[in-house]
Amino acid sequence: IMTYKHPHLLPYKENLYRLLEDKSFKEEIVHFSISEENSIVKPQHRPELIPVLMRILYGRMKNKTGSKTQGKSASGTRMAIVLRFLAGSLSEEIRVFLDLLFEPVRHFNNGHCHSAVLQAVQDLDLSQVLPLGRQHSLFNSLEVVLKNLGHLISQNLPEILQILLCMTATVSHILQQREKIQLRFINQLKNLRRLGLKLTADFFSDFEMYSFSGEEIDAVFCAVVWPQITRLASESQYSPTPLLKIIHIWSKNPRYFILLAKQNPGCPEYDILTNVSAVLSAKALGEETAGIVMDVIDSLLNIPDFEPNDQFSSLTVTDCIFFEVEEIAGGRNG
Repeated sequence: IMTYKHPHLLPYKENLYRLLEDKSFKEEIVHFSISEENSIVKPQHRPELIPVLMRILYGRMKNKTGSKTQGKSASGTRMAIVLRFLAGSLSEEIRVFLDLLFEPVRHFNNGHCHSAVLQAVQDLDLSQVLPLGRQHSLFNSLEVVLKNLGHLISQNLPEILQILLCMTATVSHILQQREKIQLRFINQLKNLRRLGLKLTADFFSDFEMYSFSGEEIDAVFCAVVWPQITRLASESQYSPTPLLKIIHIWSKNPRYFILLAKQNPGCPEYDILTNVSAVLSAKALGEETAGIVMDVIDSLLNIPDFEPNDQFSSLTVTDCIFFEVEEIAGGRNG
């Protein structure tokens, strides 16, 4: 690139070379500030320089060094450093980096959220699944981006949520066909599903003001809730499952209460609170699980209902049936 002597790159030639070197990377990324307040980059150079810089940083973040363990550690450290650096970028510049990061799953952003999830499941071909290690890396990237940049990329959150839900839905759909899968992949797939549900829980917890669309709510249920809900009692017996933790988060925020009333039409066995109360009937129920279920019931009985305001709007949720929570508590005592 430098041989073409681009005027927007030449003034920063040494900076870019130092970012490419392992020994000078950490020092240079601190020195080479691009934040608007104290940037060493001239404003007229940013539009052409930043995309090149983002590609360099993406490559540095993905580059593995050293032994297997040390390589993973170094890669994780570099990711943290790069994301701290990106916090000084403009939102449209961060978008360039996100496009690079999620390029392998960019097709999941075609169409509206719910239809994209349905399409992802419909198009799933077990012979052409993205390598599980690559999927694990993408889930980790989603987690780090949401934790470190979530407050800076509000306009990108719908796309990130859609990718998360499509990835989680496809993993769940693969596990529903486990008779076609080699046994050695089952635990890896279960771990990927756990990561998907954990990140969904984090999204609801960390972005309480997010304006979920009706499409996104339907997608959450399609990807995360319906595939797991009827097994809640059996799988939460000894320790709370990621889905039970999501339900717990919903029960602590009155804005999310309506999600607990959503039904899967024609499938009464998918009712959320019925499945939650069934957990209490499990033999040798773990103390942590029992505590979460009782906390869900207590929250629904005692936390005042949600009142929309200027900051928090009501959620649009279809196919809801409302009833008195005392029915669940009564069933528990009966």
